[in-house]
Amino acid sequence: MFDPQVLGEALMIIADPSVWYQVAIGVLIGITVGAIPGLSTSAGMALTLPATLMLPTGAAFGLIIGVYKGSTFGGSISAITFATPGTAGAAMTSLDGYPLMRQGKGKKALQTALYSSVTADVATDIMTMMVAPMIAVVALSFGPGERTALIVLAFMLIGTLAHESPVKGLLAAAMGMVLGIIGIDPVAQASRLTFGFYWLRDGIDIIPLMIGMFAVSTMLLQITEHKTGGKVAEKASEVIKKASEGLKFHEFRKTFKSIGLGIGVGSICGVLPGLGSTAASMLAYTLAKRLSKNSSEFGKGSLEGIAAAEAGNNATVGPTLIPLLAFGVPGSTPAALIGGALMLKGLTPSPMLFETHASMVVALLLILLLANFVNLILSSVVFPIYARVGQLPQQILVPIVLLLSVVGTYAYRSNPYDVLIMFLIGIIGFLMKIYEYPIPPLVLAFILTPLLEQSLRRSLVITSGDVAAAFSSPLSLVMLTAAVLIFFLSFKISSKMEAVSAEAKQEKQADKEAR
Repeated sequence: MFDPQVLGEALMIIADPSVWYQVAIGVLIGITVGAIPGLSTSAGMALTLPATLMLPTGAAFGLIIGVYKGSTFGGSISAITFATPGTAGAAMTSLDGYPLMRQGKGKKALQTALYSSVTADVATDIMTMMVAPMIAVVALSFGPGERTALIVLAFMLIGTLAHESPVKGLLAAAMGMVLGIIGIDPVAQASRLTFGFYWLRDGIDIIPLMIGMFAVSTMLLQITEHKTGGKVAEKASEVIKKASEGLKFHEFRKTFKSIGLGIGVGSICGVLPGLGSTAASMLAYTLAKRLSKNSSEFGKGSLEGIAAAEAGNNATVGPTLIPLLAFGVPGSTPAALIGGALMLKGLTPSPMLFETHASMVVALLLILLLANFVNLILSSVVFPIYARVGQLPQQILVPIVLLLSVVGTYAYRSNPYDVLIMFLIGIIGFLMKIYEYPIPPLVLAFILTPLLEQSLRRSLVITSGDVAAAFSSPLSLVMLTAAVLIFFLSFKISSKMEAVSAEAKQEKQADKEAR
């Protein structure tokens, strides 16, 4: 129930100038952390968490949330500028952002990413404030069987819809599953697919895989397609001086449908623990591509693609706090770190938090919402510099990106084998691009495979190995049925599209012969 007194106390907390000073500092730290490959959102928040001990409660909330907001968007800066996603959630943004950057439209791409990010963030933060307890109840009602069915449905969606050929999409997803199970079996403690290499026993980490699959593969492709010509120094000087074209409102308006899809997908992925921003951005991008009238432009510089990926990525920020605030169960690593900041201030996340410290919870949610506008202002000041630097000639840009990839991957865990894995994954990604296999199914399958294995094993343990009983709930049956229908329908639609394409080619050939 709305309580004016609680709202008044919350407004008093956030009226302190130090709160917004710390939000601004946090956003700037977050943008920097997000833009540097290898430094994830969680790493930036973890580094600033000790500083919250020395700050008043409101200012501490401002700092940690500012880092969260800034880094979630900051990953798109390097994804667009250098084709190197600063965070895993920004990987899909590079597919269309970097081609636009090479076309001299870097400012347009960055503004699309920023505006769609803030729009989705504001929408889902309002939703978080209004319907947190209700959505949390739905999310926590998912048992191991329901979660397994949901992941299978996600596999089928991304595998069959990410590419014109469902076969290629599913093969890419299968490859991601293979990469995802490399390492030690969590139950039997036996090595899987390590081929005797001890440095594979810990499996493949998400950072070298993301940087290799998106950044290194793109640079390898550019090296093979590179044509020399002109003076590099003169070209670089011209680029730095030249301003990039900005985003016009009518162009942004065309992305509203993609942003809406991103908000819907991101909200669901944010509430459900374990899915997170990376899965949200990939699913949102895939659905937007499939439902767009201009799907052929995706991957070549589509503003709709950038908007869908960034909206899906940022739409998880608010909803991921719903299980934390309502039930004390963090929906993601960043949510767990915010929970840590709450506990450092003597506020234990639980259902009782709304009763005992209601004004603090409302203040936290208001900071979460209003920090978006601080992020909008500061990011608008920072990214024009990147928009120009990213247009540098390939002779300069390719070595810079490869160097950033190596430094970012090594800095993540100080493990030289991560760099080796990054280059091997980069070669795989390069070959996939050459033979036109979609990359998103591989990456999403890699992320979801450990979750699928964990949920499947838990459901079978609960039912003593009875598969039918594990998936007997109505929700599980609906999702599994949907997955089967999507599988068959995708092949049927694909065959019809191929027939139409063949007929169109025959008609063109007949017209040429007639002329």
